[in-house]
Amino acid sequence: MAEKRAGLSLAAELQGTGVSVTTINPGFVTSEIAQVDNEGVFDPSRRDKRPSGLMWDTDDAARVMVRAIDRRRRDFTFTGHGRFAVLMSRWFPTLTHYLVARYA
Repeated sequence: MAEKRAGLSLAAELQGTGVSVTTINPGFVTSEIAQVDNEGVFDPSRRDKRPSGLMWDTDDAARVMVRAIDRRRRDFTFTGHGRFAVLMSRWFPTLTHYLVARYA
């Protein structure tokens, strides 16, 4: 939610300059991000806790993100589970934070 507010603030600051801001709310995308710790160190043996059945292919995710940016969408969520997470974060922020911290 903070990212959305930051995106809206930046969009307001840039109003009239010809620059647009798109806040992307993705779901799960295939990547090695779960194998990088908080220090930025890659560990290939680190287990990815994200549900593999909900993963989007990286190329597909990039394609829909670029399309949203090209269309100058202000806010864009591109997966069903991503939309559900955004909805949950609005109504149940503490629960959503707990679930994301545990499984992401």
